[in-house]
Amino acid sequence: MCRAQAPDILKAAIAASKSSEPQARKQAAEDLGGTRNPAAVPALLKLLADQHPYVRQAAATALVYVPDPVAVGPLTGALKDAEAPVRHAAMRTLGKMRAPAAVIPLAGVLSDPDPLARKTAAASLGEIGAKEAVPALMSALTDKDGGVRLQAASSLAKCGDRSGLSVAISALKSPDATARLQAAETAGLVGDEKNIAELEKAIKGEKDANARGMMEFARAQLKSRLKSPVKVKK
Repeated sequence: MCRAQAPDILKAAIAASKSSEPQARKQAAEDLGGTRNPAAVPALLKLLADQHPYVRQAAATALVYVPDPVAVGPLTGALKDAEAPVRHAAMRTLGKMRAPAAVIPLAGVLSDPDPLARKTAAASLGEIGAKEAVPALMSALTDKDGGVRLQAASSLAKCGDRSGLSVAISALKSPDATARLQAAETAGLVGDEKNIAELEKAIKGEKDANARGMMEFARAQLKSRLKSPVKVKK
């Protein structure tokens, strides 16, 4: 039997999105995203307003695969959803869509009581990379949560701003390997010559292979950007 052609898959997914079974609608959202077809957007937007939160979450996630400016408004509206997973999915998709219109709504989430929400919003603002996000991200550098502060520093670097560099350099000593990796990435983007020595010191004591690899990459990135040749030890 021949595999169904793309139009048939889209048609079937749209039909399933109208099912009375929420699990079927959730699967339909995933399938609609999988088609990567702009014609799937209207059905996904309807699912974004579904009564079941896991259907709304699936729709918000699926919209990243069919980025359409018409979805930005409904996704920013989903930032006020009653369920955290839906809000987080909407934030991540808006970031991946690099939607400038989402900067102000995402900036508003930086005052959310949930540190994970604040961190996700900061990450999405970094994905968008708009200069308009810089003031809000700078305010997040004083967040009471270390993960939020580091994410704000990382996102500022992606916006071309060095304001969070000191936060990143401090995080090179974090007990969390993921934080050290992110700190090194940030230093590589916006660090200066004095940070090369700090990276080299961190490399010597780094036990985690991924963090060490990022530190070495950041060091090379810095030296290349500063036009300082990498010295190879013999």
